[in-house]
Amino acid sequence: MAGLKKILVPLIGDVRDRATLETAFRLAGQVKAHCEVVHIAPDPRTTLPYLGEGVTGAVIDDYLTAAQEASDRAAARAREAFDAARSSSGLAATDEPRADRLPSVRFQRCIGALVPTVSELARLADLVVFGRTCSDEPSLTDALEECLMAAGRPILLAPREAGASIGTRVCIAWDGSAEAANALSAGLPVLAGARAVTCLTIGEKAEAEPRLASVRAYLALHGVTAESHWLAPSGEPVGERLLAEAERRNADLVIMGGYGHSRLREFILGGATRHVLANAAIPVLIAH
Repeated sequence: MAGLKKILVPLIGDVRDRATLETAFRLAGQVKAHCEVVHIAPDPRTTLPYLGEGVTGAVIDDYLTAAQEASDRAAARAREAFDAARSSSGLAATDEPRADRLPSVRFQRCIGALVPTVSELARLADLVVFGRTCSDEPSLTDALEECLMAAGRPILLAPREAGASIGTRVCIAWDGSAEAANALSAGLPVLAGARAVTCLTIGEKAEAEPRLASVRAYLALHGVTAESHWLAPSGEPVGERLLAEAERRNADLVIMGGYGHSRLREFILGGATRHVLANAAIPVLIAH
């Protein structure tokens, strides 16, 4: 398989950008990938109609100037976070990514609407890394879901604070679904370097054991030795149990399928995906 060679990191100039970048750069260094960091700023001209009729040219000019200054400040924060994270990671910055010079990182600015821009860029990336800002910024949450559902790309949700490691102790949430299988495939380049891999499933033991044996055998063909753990059904939410088990095992990465139910049903019922996205304190790799 081609492996993980290009990682996209969209930024909006948030104070937590550095933690996101440190997680992304650490992963890029481990799997020998290029990390494409893009600060995306909206075009203020697209919002001019919302100013209403009868607005003078002077007011419009002031509005556009203020919007540009705000965009420049956000871009400066993103660039500062990039420079700091790159310096601490030791990865080489490049203007022209090349397969024979990996790992590498690059910073770019882009003007456009966040969700469609991220979705378009994601189509030529192997993984998209989002920071915890998405829990507070609705447009980033929409971009994350668009990457999963429309662009069909796996995403990595970085924690609020970057950990000392990623992908050395991995928990895989396995239910046999297409979403879980896609997440597992996306995570194989990371699993290849893991020291401990545990497959977790929740269900009746008679069904769980052969399911876990099958996924262990699959991973073994890829050179990954895994153990498995069966969790009996209970009244606790699935996402909560998965995170508790990952924490108990001191995992530094969770791999899981995302939105096995419709997004509307997930929202109404409080599905496992939403719980994990909102509460995980470690990186989570998700695919649909």
